[in-house]
Amino acid sequence: MKKLAVFIAVMLAALVQPADFGDQAHAASCAQKGRSMAASMGGRFLSARASGSTCRIVILVKSGNGPPRRRTFTVRR
Repeated sequence: MKKLAVFIAVMLAALVQPADFGDQAHAASCAQKGRSMAASMGGRFLSARASGSTCRIVILVKSGNGPPRRRTFTVRR
């Protein structure tokens, strides 16, 4: 019985691991997209948050006459 419990625990851990790695990979992908967007806009990358199949990216963009403005974008993964 103890061997069965250990087997089930190992199998559950194996099932959870890929999902966790996928979330981290998605978050890294969002951060990379954010950095790319900031560079193309001449702004400064502030943050990126992964949520489902979208990324919420925050960039500080220079304005014409005043202080930089904080802009938030939602893009698909």
